[in-house]
Amino acid sequence: MSVDRERLALVLGMMGSAHDSKALNAARLAVRMAKEAELAWPEVLDGERVVTEAARILLAENEQLQLQNQSLQEELARLRRPQLPKVWVLPQTPGEQTAQAIEWTAILNDWERSFITDMSERWRPPTERQQAIVDRISGKIASVARARGLHP
Repeated sequence: MSVDRERLALVLGMMGSAHDSKALNAARLAVRMAKEAELAWPEVLDGERVVTEAARILLAENEQLQLQNQSLQEELARLRRPQLPKVWVLPQTPGEQTAQAIEWTAILNDWERSFITDMSERWRPPTERQQAIVDRISGKIASVARARGLHP
């Protein structure tokens, strides 16, 4: 067990009281605190032991928190991983390609995701260069869909 060192310091300070009864009560309380903590006075006063014990407790808590953190990070990664659609249909228009790419963002890199999101917010038809990128992304989606056993 451990003793509340701050409280013990206050109690020991009361032993310097000018009132003998107050000083005696403080001494008895200090002895009782040490007994309740199952410590002898050399152990109570051994600062190095106290620091070592506190460090051991903190290390054990730290190790436990690291395990919890790792578990929570794994769970968060699992929850963040979007599920891929169970159905794949060959898109016929640029709008369908963009909508499908939004559904399959889990397989797109950050740049492709950003590009498709921007394209989905446009009201104009894509330029030739933009359409080439959309076609490439659609091809990537088709490859993954086929590899997963999905066919149009």
